[in-house]
Amino acid sequence: MYHVGICDDEYNICAELENYIEKYFKAHFLKGIIDVFFDGKAMSDYLRQNNTINLLFLDIELPENNGIEIGRLLREELENESTEIIYVSSKTNYAMELFQCRPLDFLVKPITYAMVEKIMDIVLKRDFIRQKKVSFQIGKENQTFFVKDILYFRSDNKTIYMEMTSGEVYNFRAKLDDIETKISEDLFLRIHKSYLINHAYVQCYGADWIQMINGHRISISKSYRISVRQRLMQIELG
Repeated sequence: MYHVGICDDEYNICAELENYIEKYFKAHFLKGIIDVFFDGKAMSDYLRQNNTINLLFLDIELPENNGIEIGRLLREELENESTEIIYVSSKTNYAMELFQCRPLDFLVKPITYAMVEKIMDIVLKRDFIRQKKVSFQIGKENQTFFVKDILYFRSDNKTIYMEMTSGEVYNFRAKLDDIETKISEDLFLRIHKSYLINHAYVQCYGADWIQMINGHRISISKSYRISVRQRLMQIELG
C-alpha cells in the first residue's frame, strides 16, 4: 500500500492533487493512503514522529518550515533516502537548492492529471527497480543484496569494493564493466573507469567531481564529464 503525502498551503492545490492521485490509484487498481498538510510545521512534526511516507508532493514556499527545509529534514536529520520527493511550485529558480534534497521531480503549477500520471508511473517503476536484487560471489558464499542499498562500486586491481548505504563494504573479484552490464542503468552511473555510482545518493557535484551522501568526494574522469553532467542535470531538472 502506498502512503502519499501532500503539503501545500493552497487548499485548491491539495484538493486537486488528492483527486488526481485517487484517480490514478483507481485506474491502476492500487491501494493507497493520502495525507494532506497545509503548513511546513505540521509536515515536519509528522515526519519526526517516524511516520513513513512513500511519496511526498511538497510545495517550496510554505508557512514556518519551507519545502527545502523539510527536504533537508528528511535527507539529513532523519537520514531518509527512501521517501520520493516531488516539489511543486509556480517558480523555477530553486534548482540547485532542491538537488541537495535529491527530489524525484519538480512540477510547475498549474498541475494537470497528465503530470501526476507521469510521476506516478515513474515512482512505480523506481519502486520495482529498488526491489531488484543482485548476487555476487563473496569469499566462498553467494550473497544477495537489494540494489537500492548499494552506494557505489569501486574497482582496484581486479578487486571490487561495494560500499553500502549502511557503511558496510564488501569486496570480491570481478570486472566493473561486467557489473555495469548486470546492474540497473536507471539507478547507476559510470563516472570513472574505477567507479560506478548510484546517482540517487549524489549529494552535490562540480565540473569534475561528485560527492556522495557519505561525504566521499569522487573525481569524474575527463572522458565521462560531459555525459555525467548531462545526466545529473537531467535528473536535477526532472
